[in-house]
Amino acid sequence: MFSPFIQTLKQYNSVYKPAGQLPKIITVLFCVFYVSCSDKQSQEGVIARVGNAVLTKTDLEAMLPYVPFPLSQNNLQVTVKTWVENELLYQEAIKIGLNKDALLKGKIKRYKKSVFSTTFIDIYLSDRILITTDEIRDYYRQNRNSFIRQQDNVKVLHFLLKTNEEANKVKNKLLLYEGTTRQELLSKYNAETKIVSKGALLPEIEGLLFKSKSFRGVVGPVKSKTGYHVLQILGWYPAQTIRGIDEVIEEISQHLSRQKVDILTSALIDSLITEYGVEINLGALHE
Repeated sequence: MFSPFIQTLKQYNSVYKPAGQLPKIITVLFCVFYVSCSDKQSQEGVIARVGNAVLTKTDLEAMLPYVPFPLSQNNLQVTVKTWVENELLYQEAIKIGLNKDALLKGKIKRYKKSVFSTTFIDIYLSDRILITTDEIRDYYRQNRNSFIRQQDNVKVLHFLLKTNEEANKVKNKLLLYEGTTRQELLSKYNAETKIVSKGALLPEIEGLLFKSKSFRGVVGPVKSKTGYHVLQILGWYPAQTIRGIDEVIEEISQHLSRQKVDILTSALIDSLITEYGVEINLGALHE
């Protein structure tokens, strides 16, 4: 019935070899967007079949927002393969009667409530959590002493190049200390400006960066598994100095967001208690 896809099925089965011999006849179609089959249901977009269960194009599209990796043809195939494996295990679980197990039913019921509750609170909070620049600035002013550096930091402009020759060219241009030349390098290469402390970089690089508190200049190239590193030291920040607001904006924003989530969630629960009414009788546990 699915003869146009026999070769695809053979390729799939060479990769997918389920443990054991489950009594299932699996027909897998990795033609995600167009399916040419003889029966009406397949013509409407069946991508995979396990027994009587089918995965349609519509089903797959509904799954994609929850796929934890970038989309590609290979990843679509992985998603279909995962569905097949889960469906096989599900059908075997039904076969041995797990769908009638009281403990499992209770677990499913609790999980269902948890999913609905979590989704609702996400929707409820989605347009209520807004952190303004003024809030970040005020928090920083009031809590400056909580942003004291615990160790020496260095601000660097970091270049990662593919070859030693290219890395030396970048280094020589940086040593000219010309604004125009530096801007040209920033436009050409994906350089990163960051503040680092000991333990964040390769030991060979850290040895160059932290060898002297008065050191300024360009270091490298230093070879690693990912390429050749060239770094220009832009600033030195000793331990016990206060981190600038530009360094901690994201940290403050996340902290304020968590605070607002807690406050809004607590207020919501209080209002729902009033609306629905709640009774708790712990004494019933001992009856």
